[in-house]
Amino acid sequence: MRKDRIMQNNTSLIFVVDPPNLVIDAILLLASIRRHMPDIHVVGYCPAEKEDKLPPQLVEFFNANNASIEFMKTEGVFAPAYKQGNKLIAAQASRPTDFTLFLDTDTLVMRPFDPADILKSGEIAAAPEGRFTWGKDPDMWPSAYTIFGLDVPAERIALAKTNASSPPYFNAGVVGFANDTADGRRFADIWMDTALQIDADQQVRGRRPWLDQIALPVAMKRAGFGFTLLDKKWNLSMTHKRVDQADNDGKRRVFQKIIDDLNTADPIIAHYHNHSAMKDLAYSGLTDEILSQSTCFHSYDDIKSRMIGDAPRKGDIMPEFHTLKRIKDKTPEQKERFRVVDAMKRKFQSGEIQRQYYQDWPDSILPASVRR
Repeated sequence: MRKDRIMQNNTSLIFVVDPPNLVIDAILLLASIRRHMPDIHVVGYCPAEKEDKLPPQLVEFFNANNASIEFMKTEGVFAPAYKQGNKLIAAQASRPTDFTLFLDTDTLVMRPFDPADILKSGEIAAAPEGRFTWGKDPDMWPSAYTIFGLDVPAERIALAKTNASSPPYFNAGVVGFANDTADGRRFADIWMDTALQIDADQQVRGRRPWLDQIALPVAMKRAGFGFTLLDKKWNLSMTHKRVDQADNDGKRRVFQKIIDDLNTADPIIAHYHNHSAMKDLAYSGLTDEILSQSTCFHSYDDIKSRMIGDAPRKGDIMPEFHTLKRIKDKTPEQKERFRVVDAMKRKFQSGEIQRQYYQDWPDSILPASVRR
């Protein structure tokens, strides 16, 4: 058996399926994995508290693509709730493999790869964070490490976008790790314990929402792990600024250079963050292509519009809510509109509006050729 096939059989690709926001992203990610890696073990983890919000069409899609959805208890693990913590809870779940590669759900696998290229016993694998989202002040790092009686590592890495020198600080959108340490502990348990202790320590400033990334290198040191520093092709951020003719020549050149670099990067894993980021790039038609080949929908706009139907869209409501809220002396008309918008916001928070979703989806979203 080939080495890459052996490693694929011993590696799990995992991600979070959090309905309704990550349903379409989960479909795209799973479909992209199966395009290039038909046999690797794949698990999507859904908060157990949202099991009733999981559309049956998605469960069928996972089953048809030889992947499973497992449920994880998220309620009360972090207080207050911390959605990024779901990846730590998912990482802790038991799997029949020795290695795990966690992917943020807003990523796509762009080509086949051999997990053995990045996953090794006694190591994590991750790409540098793009910039100092946390820890720009050097005094911040000791506050996280001293909780565990550890010194800040002397080694430094270059952050991906700014090239700034930093103690090990990784983007947690793509994280690979050996499941077990040399002394038999589970790395994911150490990562979770580290995050919870840091979260409880008021001396660690600005820990939310970066807690998962702050805890990762600390957990690595507690576990006695080293790290493989991934090239940007393993976690290529697609975010960029559009070239606007109103910008000066210098800005246009800088923005165009970023776009040109993204278009020629040939990533293994693309991290698009939001779907609009792909539209200006050479990958603009990719999500439509994936959906048309793997589902009954012909485009991202098709699956999105048929998922939401006539239900109000949170992306339309929240900006209006915040705009009206900022107005101190509202007119009677503005007061009435604010009451309406506030009521819709509360319906989103309670899940009432989301229960209207999927009404325009067919009973199966699999392509007709598969259903036959």
